[in-house]
Formats: sequence, C-alpha cells, structure tokens
Amino acid sequence: MSDAQDETAGPPRWPTGPLDAIDEPTIAEVLAQLGADSTALLLQTLLRDGAARVTQMEAQALAGAYAALGANAHALKSSTGTFGLAALSAHARHIELLCRAGRGAEASAGVPALAGALRAGVGALSRRIATAR
Repeated sequence: MSDAQDETAGPPRWPTGPLDAIDEPTIAEVLAQLGADSTALLLQTLLRDGAARVTQMEAQALAGAYAALGANAHALKSSTGTFGLAALSAHARHIELLCRAGRGAEASAGVPALAGALRAGVGALSRRIATAR
C-alpha cells in the first residue's frame, strides 16, 4: 500500500501487539542471503545506529521538531523492517505518518516506546540468529 493511500484512508492508528515481534519469513530471508555471522554484525549496527536515532527522536519530540522526527521515524521504519521487526517498523511508520499529517504532538506520544522495543527486538533477533549458527 502506498503512503498516499494510507494518508487518505482516514487517521492513522497505532499498531497493536508486541513491538519486538519478529517476522520469521523476513529474518529467514536475510539469514539465507547473508548468513548468520554477517547478519549478527549488521544487527549490532542496527542496535547502535537505531539507538542513536531514537535518542534524536526523543529530543525532536520534546523540541517540537516534527519534520525531523518524521524523517528519523522513516529511517527507523526502513532499518527495522529490513530485519523483520515488523511491529516496530509499523510503529515507526505510524509516527512518520502522524508527523506528515501535521499531528506531531500525537506522534511524539509514540516515541517513548521505541528505545525499549528496539533493544528487545534486537535481543530477540540475536537469539534467532544464534539458532541459525
């Protein structure tokens, strides 16, 4: 579904379910293409860069810098989705769409959940990768 369709379908809604849930077909594909060792290294990069991005997002939410918040949410959506953290990716996408819709204060309400969800998601992925070795 395109972003334009999402924006015209009514107000965006927060995704439900645990944010650290793994989309097994996605991580299985990543593991098949890259192998467990390379995936594990990239996952550490995701954790480091993702944590820095979330810290920026927390500051942007507090400062009311909603365009920057939306841009960082877009990047987080992409990186977490690539590794199969579909629920976390959807949460970041929701923040992005709210910022684009001029609803930055509402988007900011979703930022506090990101740091813990990122750590938990990367932990779950690390355990999954360990089973592939």
